[in-house]
Amino acid sequence: MLLIVSVCLTLCSCGYNPKTVGTITDPDGNVIDITCGEYLCAQYEVTSELLNEAEVSGEIDIEKFLDTWYDGGTVREFISQRVSEILLQKAVTDYLYDRTDLGDDVSTTIYFDNYVQNEWSTNRDALIRNGIGFDSFKKYEIQSLKSAQLPYDLYGEGGEQELSREYVEKFIKNGVARFTYLSLPYRKVMGVD
Repeated sequence: MLLIVSVCLTLCSCGYNPKTVGTITDPDGNVIDITCGEYLCAQYEVTSELLNEAEVSGEIDIEKFLDTWYDGGTVREFISQRVSEILLQKAVTDYLYDRTDLGDDVSTTIYFDNYVQNEWSTNRDALIRNGIGFDSFKKYEIQSLKSAQLPYDLYGEGGEQELSREYVEKFIKNGVARFTYLSLPYRKVMGVD
């Protein structure tokens, strides 16, 4: 999606407006503010993933963690780069989703709202400690849900660019690895099958 839609992302310090950290310009020339809340959500997501990957729990020295070498640079540099990518992807998702009028039905709205409420209930304390309010969290999570749903809505049955069953079967046949399972005999220590 990032190659299809040309979008410019600029992140800066909060500057004059403490509610925003930068802007994204969509392909139609509309300038979209990136709120501090959205930025904090993306930062929280990336940091949590890194800590989970490293199997870190409990109290940590955050400065030491941020200065740790990771993936060709520091964790701090990785987080900054990844946050920019996430915010760009979310802007592209919103642009495509709004452009195609997807998910406007009542059941989708109810599903999105219930999902966000459950996630907020589970993670509320940690999110608030990290400066993330409910409205920012809701917008961020709904963008994630849209991102997951978008390929199905665009290319699935009845979608704007529906892929035929023949195309999908050919793609699977030519592009997806297949495995053959073999049954092999074995013997236990005493020679019993």
